[in-house]
Amino acid sequence: MSKKIVGIFVMMLMVATAVLPLVNSLNENKGNIKTDHIDEEKISSIRDDTCGCFLIDSLNIQPDHVLPVGDCDNLVPPTESDNHPRTLLLNWIANHYNGVQGSKDCDEDTDNQYWAHSFCFVESGICPHTKIESAIFEITLRNDGYNDHLKLGCLSGITDTWDFNKRLNVPPCNIPVGQIGTITIDLGTIPGLLDDMNGLCGNLDVAVDDDSPVDCATLFIECEECDPSIELKKTVKDPSTGQWVEHINAEYEDKVWFKLEICNNGNDDIARIGNVYDVMPKCFEYITGSAVPAETYYDSTSSNHNILCWCDFLPIFSSGDCYEIIFQVKITCQVINQETFTNYAEASFWACELNEASLVDTAEVTLGATADPDLWTIGSLSWSGVDPDSMVTGGFQVMNIGENESLLSWDIAEYPEWGTWSFNPSSGRSLKPEDEPVEVKVEVETPDEKDSNFTGDVKIVNMDDPSDYCTIPVSLSTPENTWLNLPPLLQWLREYCPFLFQVLQELLGL
Repeated sequence: MSKKIVGIFVMMLMVATAVLPLVNSLNENKGNIKTDHIDEEKISSIRDDTCGCFLIDSLNIQPDHVLPVGDCDNLVPPTESDNHPRTLLLNWIANHYNGVQGSKDCDEDTDNQYWAHSFCFVESGICPHTKIESAIFEITLRNDGYNDHLKLGCLSGITDTWDFNKRLNVPPCNIPVGQIGTITIDLGTIPGLLDDMNGLCGNLDVAVDDDSPVDCATLFIECEECDPSIELKKTVKDPSTGQWVEHINAEYEDKVWFKLEICNNGNDDIARIGNVYDVMPKCFEYITGSAVPAETYYDSTSSNHNILCWCDFLPIFSSGDCYEIIFQVKITCQVINQETFTNYAEASFWACELNEASLVDTAEVTLGATADPDLWTIGSLSWSGVDPDSMVTGGFQVMNIGENESLLSWDIAEYPEWGTWSFNPSSGRSLKPEDEPVEVKVEVETPDEKDSNFTGDVKIVNMDDPSDYCTIPVSLSTPENTWLNLPPLLQWLREYCPFLFQVLQELLGL
């Protein structure tokens, strides 16, 4: 028995070695199939020359920000105009040190003075739609007193205590008395401070007491990255069903509705749509719509496309918000043979701290005499003796056996509820009778029940005619785990070469 098994195993390896290069060759040839496409470079050039409407630069802020006070490169102390303590900060100082001779204040006495400054980053438009992710504070000064302090916080009242309050000569400041040095503080290490800066406070208050002169101070802010996950969907209205779909058939002088839907599917992230472009084939003439285009450009010589432009008409919108543009066109061409025209849209957007990005989606209209497609499938899905909670593969073919010039749009509408199924592809469009059959690859994660039989059907439908459908029968069985009693060689073969194991299983009746 063992010699027979080894002989078959060697034979299968030889066959696999011979077949693998052929399979790779077929896959490479399949990847080189050419398809018609829109000359996007030419359209982009016409669009940019015609639709010159963009958002203002203030919505395109970089994620890193530096807020200086004074000149740290040349150690030039801040001038009076640079030093901006908030009124609340001045009131805090006045509440604790009343300003009489010998007390601590900001500007009255030559001795016992505070140096104070408030970084007001919210008013400066920093991190307008995100939070501060990290912040580093640096200050260069001379420590002129044993009991002088650096204070950091986000004051909300004159009785507040500081989040950070350390003498200049102790860690983490570490500037000996009588010397000049630079103190660097990671504000993220101070409990609650970044939360306060991101909250209602929106400031960082700084104070140095009481006689130590400050040369310069800098606040480095890094904003959170964000991804608003903008989605653009372009569809055309099917007059027979009233549904918005990706493809319809139409005739000369028909009026057709298109829809552009733009959604923000991100998590608490904000974006703003700047420009929306719609590129229509030469046979489509704009009639009316819910948003009037700012400019309409028709070019019938160089590109054979018309361009509609909606410029800066959508406001800032948050996660979960959607906006629609619905407009109508008239078919102005007559075609001798059936011809499909692609209408595509592009939306440019700005989001949070991100640069400009764009999305494109398409919808199709087929003109000319309409021929009837006919859906046909070949194959079945059957697996026996498979392990519970394992992965099995299979496939079937989808064909259009209808009239010449017909186009088939198909979709997998139903499949068994047991197991976890995946199909590649799961749908298709514009399949012609002369096209090669579409190979649908199937993967199923089997149920975890042992010694069980499962059956069902996979239903494939013609999306333009639900009465035209086919079913692929499905069967799967999971026996008891008798394979555990197999010799080690067969167990290894079953684990790492399941295809060869299945062949041996059928040949030897295992």
